[in-house]
Amino acid sequence: MTASQQAAQTPSLWRQTAAMLNLGAPPPEALKRIGATSSGPEARLARTLAEAMERGSTLTEAVQKEGAPDIVLASIRVSENSGDLVHGLDNLATLLDGTLERTATWRTTMAYPQMLAVGLTVLVLVISRSLWLVHNMLATFTARDTTFGFQQPGWLSVTVASHVEQVLGSIWTWIVLGILLLLAHLLLTGRAGFDSVRTRVPVVGNWLVRVEMIGWLQWMDWFIENGRPLAESARIAAASCTSPAVRTLLERVADRLDSGTHLGAAFAAEPSLPPLIAWLLERAETAEFHNHLLASIADLIERDTESTRITFICTMERLSVLALGCGAALMATDMYAHFCVLFSRM
Repeated sequence: MTASQQAAQTPSLWRQTAAMLNLGAPPPEALKRIGATSSGPEARLARTLAEAMERGSTLTEAVQKEGAPDIVLASIRVSENSGDLVHGLDNLATLLDGTLERTATWRTTMAYPQMLAVGLTVLVLVISRSLWLVHNMLATFTARDTTFGFQQPGWLSVTVASHVEQVLGSIWTWIVLGILLLLAHLLLTGRAGFDSVRTRVPVVGNWLVRVEMIGWLQWMDWFIENGRPLAESARIAAASCTSPAVRTLLERVADRLDSGTHLGAAFAAEPSLPPLIAWLLERAETAEFHNHLLASIADLIERDTESTRITFICTMERLSVLALGCGAALMATDMYAHFCVLFSRM
């Protein structure tokens, strides 16, 4: 994506433009002032748009020449055609804000288990090294028995700890662990072709689809409100998805709408999409999408995904505490067993 395309998705550019238009400034002057007071790609784009509009281009034509994303271009075209450019640009900024916020929240949440995994890996490394040091230190004092798996009188034995240390001490164990962490990172972030795979992961995939659908429904509601056909609105709104796999799913829904299928049926035809939302969309279409019903459904999904996100984070925290407790118990058991043997031979 070029710098101009990224700048076109900056909410502040369109929000400032809407504010200056609302104060009576003509679009070229508003953009020129923004370009003079801003910096970076956003300022360059504002100046370029202002120059194009001074030469007689409309805002839609100027944005199109700069290669703006389809979702931004369609929104500006709808805003100009509606005759209320101020409201349209302000709404565009709001929708872009929501998209950026959801993307940031998703990435932060997916980074959390990765950070825990790395932290637990370091913890396991520390424990394994501690077991090895304790073993060598005590073996020095008990020179007649330098093996790690000697018997402790009574119920306690260090055989388990011995096997754990031997496994963790192997370089192949850490190579395999590193590969697993890399695969988990690629799966959670959807990189290197793993995007279609993560949409099929039971918890993560369902959550990702719901997060992407929030923006899809909000953009659809905006386009339908401004008189765009349902199929066209669904197709353009699908461009707001950051996941290529989910975008493909929603584009297939738009294809079915083009062929005359109702929204609920077109949505339900995709097995990976939530059936409850298909029923809600069917009811919204029956009501002819009055009173921003699609946006209301998006709000419902957003509250549900936020609850799922909190539950997910809490579960990760509990699992990390459990792993920490197990590691500490293993280390304490091993040290206690060694000291018992040491004192029994004195």
